[in-house]
Amino acid sequence: MKVLRGLSTDKSQPLTSPFRDRNGIFIEFRGGDFCHPQFWRPWVNEYWFESPFFTKVTRFFLKWPIFPFISYRFGNRAGYFGAKAWGVDNEAYKNWLPLEDIYTGSEAIMFSIRPFATIK
Repeated sequence: MKVLRGLSTDKSQPLTSPFRDRNGIFIEFRGGDFCHPQFWRPWVNEYWFESPFFTKVTRFFLKWPIFPFISYRFGNRAGYFGAKAWGVDNEAYKNWLPLEDIYTGSEAIMFSIRPFATIK
């Protein structure tokens, strides 16, 4: 699986690091493989890395990078929202994703929000 990076304010920002490593605002448009477990029922008590595993996954491929991802950091305060990228390479994912999708370098996007975080 692969994430497409479009217009970006900082191409050096690591794809799977949602928080900036320095102060400022980061905006990037993303496309590619979308993979979101239990997309329509996020409140269900199911897990990424332990049982009970997800039973449904929303998947599609977007060939244009049009989903926005916005991240900010000011001092030790940070947040993000939008098309967050994640690495699809953990062995536990084999419990709810096809085996051919799990390999080193595999990545996908999902909609996520974390507006307030404290960075140490």
